[in-house]
Amino acid sequence: MDDDDRKLLERIQRGDGEAFGLLFDRTHLWLLQCVILPRVGQADAEDVLSETFQAALGAVGSFEWRGVGLLHWLAAIARRKSLERCRQRSRAPEPLDDFLGALDLAD
Repeated sequence: MDDDDRKLLERIQRGDGEAFGLLFDRTHLWLLQCVILPRVGQADAEDVLSETFQAALGAVGSFEWRGVGLLHWLAAIARRKSLERCRQRSRAPEPLDDFLGALDLAD
């Protein structure tokens, strides 16, 4: 993590909303294009991005530098949120018509 990241992190941890906005501005396009879209597709991408930054905001107070910067930390959160979304999608119930059609009871 470079000095800019450290200073930005310190500001965010002190509750500086402008600093968090700057982090968003610096990272959201990369996260969206390189981490989230390839995993969940367009339909869910913006929701996952939002969930990523909500989770980051909730956890930033406990962030400790361990050899990776803020972007890698956010990417890890985005991957986890993308996986959660994929799991939710795979458990989503099928529409009733599809289910009845599969049973050949739709008529």
